[in-house]
Amino acid sequence: MADVHTDENTETVLEEGGGHVDMLIVAYKIPDGRIPYWSWACDEPV
Repeated sequence: MADVHTDENTETVLEEGGGHVDMLIVAYKIPDGRIPYWSWACDEPV
């Protein structure tokens, strides 16, 4: 995983990764302050 771009004005980042994925978890903060998340588990290569 690598931070390939950071925008200090908007406090946003772009992350990039490579390789095999066994599990992926995604979370983000929405405007009302909640942080929903999703996860996926992979048994086979994608």
